[in-house]
Amino acid sequence: MTLVEHADGTISLTNGLLTRTFALAPGFGTVAYVAEATAARPREHVLRSVVAEATVVLDGVAYAVGGLSLDQNHSAYLRRPDTYAVDDEAFAYVSHSTSSPEAPVPWEHGRRHAPNASWPPEGLRLDVAFRAPAGATRHRNVTVWLHYELYAGAPLLAKWASLAVDAGAADVVVDRVDVELLAVNAPFAKEDVARHTGRRPGPRGGSTRRRTSRTALRSSGRTTPSSPRRRTRAPSSPCSTRPTRRAPASASAPSTRSRASASSR
Repeated sequence: MTLVEHADGTISLTNGLLTRTFALAPGFGTVAYVAEATAARPREHVLRSVVAEATVVLDGVAYAVGGLSLDQNHSAYLRRPDTYAVDDEAFAYVSHSTSSPEAPVPWEHGRRHAPNASWPPEGLRLDVAFRAPAGATRHRNVTVWLHYELYAGAPLLAKWASLAVDAGAADVVVDRVDVELLAVNAPFAKEDVARHTGRRPGPRGGSTRRRTSRTALRSSGRTTPSSPRRRTRAPSSPCSTRPTRRAPASASAPSTRSRASASSR
């Protein structure tokens, strides 16, 4: 696992099985998502468009996170442009850092037929910080973090969000957090996932798009939404999609674990 810094200013998180590439300017967003070649399948590009990296609703006000998009009137295919469009009202990229994964829960070796498993799992974690836009005076003291963990030896990527409010600032209500939004090519849509796994998608299309419960984000103490974590995985497809009529299909990877939390700084 490694974080690669490219000459064009993008960065890639990769483990040889999955590679996810992010642009840092003029906004932050996923501009390439690749299922690398294996003995069973060729190298495949997942994305067909660039959409917001996440969305949050604070006190009834909706914000995109990252703010990157394509300046085109369709989402039929992805052709990386020289410049991207950016939403000036989105939470903007500030910085990123890497570290090793931490154990989310205690676990003892020898359980569940995995005596030699590493815990915490081997991998690489990427943390990305975003600050509120200049016009968001009500939420100017809120920071959004997006966290990515890529694991060794598996096409498995975890992603979750956390939010913090500066000490002494007014309380904020987190109405909703959509952790993962992807516009994907047809082979990675929900119909193809069902064909590979033998399972039909549920009434919501089998998407792991995460929505939090209404949660108070306070300047003192810590609060966590009541929404349970979900982790899904498809053996040969890194993401599934939930198409909409007005916008590109919102999707999240079947090999993506998504969760959201709120905290204070």
